[in-house]
Order: sequence, then C-alpha cells, then structure tokens
Amino acid sequence: MNNLLVIGSTGFWGSNFVCEVVRKYPDVRVVCLIKDKVNSNQSLLFDPEIWPNLNVVFGDILDYNTIERVVTDYEIDVIVNFASVSIVRICEDNPLYALNVNVLGTGIVAEVARNHKKVKHIIISTSDKAYGDSPLPYKEHIPISIGKRPYEATKALCDLWCQMYQYNYGVPITVVRSANLFGPGDPNMSRLIPQSCARLVKNESPFLWSDAAEYIREFVYIDDAVDFILNLIKKGQESPEIIKDCYNLGTGEIFKIKDLVNKLIRISGKEIELEIKNKEFSFSENPEQYLSLEKSQEKLGWKAKFIGEHFDMALVNTYNYYYDLINR
Repeated sequence: MNNLLVIGSTGFWGSNFVCEVVRKYPDVRVVCLIKDKVNSNQSLLFDPEIWPNLNVVFGDILDYNTIERVVTDYEIDVIVNFASVSIVRICEDNPLYALNVNVLGTGIVAEVARNHKKVKHIIISTSDKAYGDSPLPYKEHIPISIGKRPYEATKALCDLWCQMYQYNYGVPITVVRSANLFGPGDPNMSRLIPQSCARLVKNESPFLWSDAAEYIREFVYIDDAVDFILNLIKKGQESPEIIKDCYNLGTGEIFKIKDLVNKLIRISGKEIELEIKNKEFSFSENPEQYLSLEKSQEKLGWKAKFIGEHFDMALVNTYNYYYDLINR
C-alpha cells in the first residue's frame, strides 16, 4: 500500500482508522475525501502540518468526476469506503437519501476502480443488517436477504452490487459485514452506548424502548474494527485471492441490550436503574442478530482482542471518554 484513499474519513470508524494509519505508517500517503468541513474536534487529526502524509480533498462520494480525479491524481492503489447513512432513524425518515449514499455512492467507487486498474484493493464497510431475515448465526455464504427496513435494504443492495462487480468485472472488492461498533469518539449521541453513557454522566436513567430491551446484539470495540481493516489490507497484499470476498467482523460474544446497559450502570457507580419505556408503532427490528466468525478466523487469521474482561475494559474506556467530554 502506497497511496490510500479513505472515504467517510470523518465518521466514527473512518476517523479512527485514519488516525491509526497516519501514526503507524508514515510512509503511506493517506488521502481523505471529506464532504463538508472538518469539525473542531477533528481539526488536529486532519491537519497536514501535523501529519505530512495526510492529504484532504473536499468532495462528495456521489460525484464520479471527483472520485476519478482523486484516484488518478494521487495514484491510489487501495480504497477504503466507510461512507454511509448509518443511523437507522435517518434511513427511515429519508430512504432515498440513504439509497443514494449507501448504494449509488458505493457503485460510483466501484465503477471508478473498474476503469483504473492501478487500484488493487477496495474495502467496503457494510453491516450485519445486510443479512436481513437470514438464519442465525449469519454466515458469509448465505444468500443476502433484502431486508424489510430501509437501512437493512440499502446495506443488502450495496453488498449485492459489490458482489456483482467482483463477479462480472473482476473488481478487487472486499465487503466487510460488521456488528455494532462502539468506543471513544463516536459523535452520534443517539446510539445506544453514547446515549446511555451521557445520561449516566448527567445522573439520568438510561432508557430502552420495551420492544428493544430483550434484543440480542453483538458489539465490536472500535480498536478491533480498525485492526480488522489493517489486517485485511495486509492479508490482501500477501494473498490476493482473499480480496474478492466477504467477511464478518464480530467478537463471538452476544448480549441482551438491557444487560449491556446494566453493565454501563455498574461501571458508572451510580445508584440509578434502567428505565423501560413504551412507544407507539415504529419500524420493527430483528430481535436477534449475530455473526459467525469462522471464515474471518480461518482465512484472515483474525480474532477480536476486546472480548471477555477486555470487553468490559473497553466499556470502561468508553464511559470515561464521555464522562470527560461532557464535564469538559
């Protein structure tokens, strides 16, 4: 890897990935495509004077000419695309916007790569939601089931489009289907863990909707998610045959949502109880979602580090981050 393009670099996963690459690999030129401006919390990360190997280009994933120009001018050989409308509620409220970014945006990246053979590896981040109503645990060989909900459907379509480019055009795309991510730096306070941490810091009760309290989910610490992508790039250089494929990113540990929030309550040390609320009809979600990790372990030799007691420490780190952020 000489010249790396990161799309969606200001998001939670993308910014953590960029931070790790510019620190750990000073000889790699990192090009970040940023749609708007960099927020104040990220200004030091995206400062080329601090990171000489970092380049910032302002542009939209939906602009084919911009993507093509960046790939050509910077002689990009690896692309990692984290760009996504990843908030379920936003997808429900504006499904066409989600379709454009999650599906058409990915299609544009794939088409640029098809026309530029110097690009040796593209990594597209999707989600375990792409499996829709498939049987559990989700395995990579299971045919994708178009989900009934907007977010699921866009992730499934994105996944299928990438597989089509792999099969018909030989484009070197790897699809990463990830479980729920968490950790310091997640700016979206509507997500379960940031919201619960913030309420605890403010001495407020975390709450769950009654239909979600019993949901079973899998959570991946952000450091593991970054390590997975770096490992995938390395393995792709060593064994190119692994590139045109799909891999699950998870931990092998699952939790009831209410049990996870109660862990955070214990970590906070607060004498606070979880509140369960009823709400009117909304888009329903699958009650259980978790991944098989056999393929990722066998073909990539990768296993999550933050499991068991280390997972609990990751929750402590996350709670402390939001404690400091809110008090500051």
